[in-house]
Amino acid sequence: MKGISLRQLSLLNGYRNQNSLAKALHRPYPLAEALIAEALGFPTADIWPSRYGPDGRPNRRRGPAVLLPPDAKPSRLRGRRNQEKEAS
Repeated sequence: MKGISLRQLSLLNGYRNQNSLAKALHRPYPLAEALIAEALGFPTADIWPSRYGPDGRPNRRRGPAVLLPPDAKPSRLRGRRNQEKEAS
């Protein structure tokens, strides 16, 4: 679709916020990516090759992000601080 802006595309697809689809330019947003790719006439994997595998499927991990490495241990100071609170 030529001559249409991201704002117009957002409103055309029922988004109340005009900037909803612009989020896909900065971070993964599968639905917005698909709408933008359809409007441009290209596959999503061609527009965002780092976000999609060779099979065209998103290469995003599912589930919660791992915040700590598996071998992480709590600080030894943590226990001491709790003991000080209980003593006072």
